[in-house]
Amino acid sequence: MLRDFENTTVIAGNVDPVVANTAADEDGTTVDLLGYNHCVFIGQMGVEGDTLSGTNSLIFEMEESDDDSSWTDCADASITNAVTGDVVGTWAVADADAEIPAVFFSEYKGSKRYVRAVLNTKGTHSTGTPVSIVAVKFGAANLPAS
Repeated sequence: MLRDFENTTVIAGNVDPVVANTAADEDGTTVDLLGYNHCVFIGQMGVEGDTLSGTNSLIFEMEESDDDSSWTDCADASITNAVTGDVVGTWAVADADAEIPAVFFSEYKGSKRYVRAVLNTKGTHSTGTPVSIVAVKFGAANLPAS
């Protein structure tokens, strides 16, 4: 069994640390899975700067693509820790103050070459909440991973 994490894994920012205070989606950086078996997204939401509710929330989603151009929401069956709701591909929802600060994660299990995380900020966020997402791809076919 190979236990060389450093040479078989790539860790990169996907949604750089940001204070989420707009109602716009923040698309993560594309992760190219060519030559890798797995990708996990790890997202962190800090202490809420605004009161969270069903209409004022922070959501982590995952999208996939064959060409790094046309993106679709991942099917819930293609990710771990799927949260059912109005958007497929959702893997974390903070819609109550007691739910964060917290760390969330989800592994992509689909078959597309490209994947990315998305931060969806719903409602009105005037103060904002610190948020970031990191991508970890591992199981490199060629060593060392790059």
